[in-house]
Parts: sequence; C-alpha cells; structure tokens
Amino acid sequence: MSGDGKSSSMKRTPNQVCSKARHIKFTIKPLPEDETFVLIEGDKAAFHFLSDLFAAHAEFDKDCGLQMAPNNAGNAFFKKGSKLGLYLHRLPCLEKKSSK
Repeated sequence: MSGDGKSSSMKRTPNQVCSKARHIKFTIKPLPEDETFVLIEGDKAAFHFLSDLFAAHAEFDKDCGLQMAPNNAGNAFFKKGSKLGLYLHRLPCLEKKSSK
C-alpha cells in the first residue's frame, strides 16, 4: 500500500476484482448469539478479496451500488450456509446526482 492509503487494487473495477478471484469462499450470516450482528467468516484470502472488493468499489465512479448474494450474482464466493448477501452503497449516490 502506498502512503496515500490507496493500494494497487483500487485501480481495478469491482468486476475485475471478482473475475481475478480464485478459490475464494466466505460465509455471511447473522451471529447466532446476537442476530443484530453480522458474522463474516473466511480464510485470509477471503478477507483480502473482500478488502480489495471494498477498495475497488470505493474508487469506481460508474456505479455507487454493488451487490452479491448466496442466491444471486456473486454466489460462487459464498459457502453453503450463508444466509445474507452484501449490498455496498457508496455516498454520495450517483442516482441523486444524475436526477438534478
């Protein structure tokens, strides 16, 4: 990572991050002890993938939303037993800007 807080993964789009990922699996579900928390489980590679995905989404200026779910787009990344998906929404919303 460079001194400005931006890694090389930020130059890739979210789709590019996903297409380069191999053998990545994680689980997202409510924490059994307290379902007001979200439990994300995965190995080191899964967390690096999620980190790269979040960073790429932060820099992607063509869309402010990104979603993936165990029963929808991106399902290959979810382990069996995942109950929840991800929806990332970066602010300010591009739809609000374009409607002005």
